[in-house]
Amino acid sequence: MRTKAYLRRLGNDLPSWVERGWVTAAGQPAILDHVAANVSGVRRAPLAFAILGVLLLGTGVILFFAANWEALSKLAKLVILFGGMWAAYLAAGYAMARTDRTANAFAHALLLLGTVLFGANINLIAQIYHISGHYPNAILLWSMGGLAVAWLARSQPAAVLGLIILTLWSGMEIFDFEWRFHWPFAVAWALFLPPILLNTWRFAAGTAMLALLVWGVMTYLDWDHFLAHRASDRFAVAEAFFLVAVALMLAGVMMEWRERLRPLTSIVQRFSIVAALLSLLALTLGRAHGDFLWSGSAFAASAGLKAFLLAALFVVVGLGVLVQRRTRDALAPAVVRSGLALLAAILILILVSLVLPPNGMPQLAVYISFTLLYYAVVIWLIYVGYQRGDPFRVNAGFVFFVLGVLLLYFDRLWSLMDRSLFFIGGGLLLCAGGYALEAQRRRLVRGLGQREPEGGAA
Repeated sequence: MRTKAYLRRLGNDLPSWVERGWVTAAGQPAILDHVAANVSGVRRAPLAFAILGVLLLGTGVILFFAANWEALSKLAKLVILFGGMWAAYLAAGYAMARTDRTANAFAHALLLLGTVLFGANINLIAQIYHISGHYPNAILLWSMGGLAVAWLARSQPAAVLGLIILTLWSGMEIFDFEWRFHWPFAVAWALFLPPILLNTWRFAAGTAMLALLVWGVMTYLDWDHFLAHRASDRFAVAEAFFLVAVALMLAGVMMEWRERLRPLTSIVQRFSIVAALLSLLALTLGRAHGDFLWSGSAFAASAGLKAFLLAALFVVVGLGVLVQRRTRDALAPAVVRSGLALLAAILILILVSLVLPPNGMPQLAVYISFTLLYYAVVIWLIYVGYQRGDPFRVNAGFVFFVLGVLLLYFDRLWSLMDRSLFFIGGGLLLCAGGYALEAQRRRLVRGLGQREPEGGAA
């Protein structure tokens, strides 16, 4: 499926291909015309305005019921609720039958309106007939309605809304009902993947990765609070999230091997990089693992966590071998070797934390090793971003470098310095370090435009 983003990227790449002799100068316009004639999708401006109209209309429906709730009979309420929802769906079907792309954009907006009204119907019917129960189930049912529309009508806006509602449902279960590991979210989330991958929905893919990241953060925060007295389990949870993020990142690299999935690879890789760095950063926090000589071991973690960590280790190693064999010529050998060495060092540390009890580990050495590896990974990410001409990797590397320095400063030096010296030193550090890092970041990002980006995976 050709998209406008692909057409823009092709327009940027063709001049360099002509210079290298891969494409003739006479053939360049023909290629662009051919691709432009087959660009699919809806027009963004009509879709944006239509979605804004849907949001206003949905808000108006809710306000109407709030103002006239007591004056309406049950039958009138049901007629308005179901009549409005099915009218939106029927109008969407009529618009989708037309060949006009503008009509197609409004069809997706009407499908979104129908999904919004479906959720309103669930909650209002429960209120009309005084239906009580486990209230997050209503939110889950609403999300499944969005999933059904995404599958049946190939509606990206409905998929996005369904993923947002699904994340809300999981948050309710985690924080309101103390569901420690809300695994049903992962099952429901996976059901959204086939339509996203089959239709190459970039915005929905970004929403899916963001929903997974938010779910992971919510789960970790809840576990961190619940396991406040169990450093080993908290340590193992951070390691588990790191391994999952790395596995997703490697899967994103493998998506580059299929042309249909290639437009989604950068989205998967970027969110996975953020998740991996957040998880690795959690392993460098002294507060998160007790005293300074924290446990530093997953040896005493629950059997389920240990089994998951071992399984995730094998998966990451297997995916890493596959990716390394396929992409070893994409980057400079030194870059590939250094990246594999960093990943191997982290995996070895995780394995050591699994097999050695806390009293058998050089705890301070493990703490320092995780901290140094975090900064090494961040610096490597900046370098790879510069080599590949990827501003995201460069900017993400600088952001996480600064975040790591700040957290290390507040996490460690607060208890080791006089309070006045702490704030004076912190102010000087922020001023000088922030200026130097921002200047260096700008130089690197400007330099990306003067380099030819290298292909392959990082």
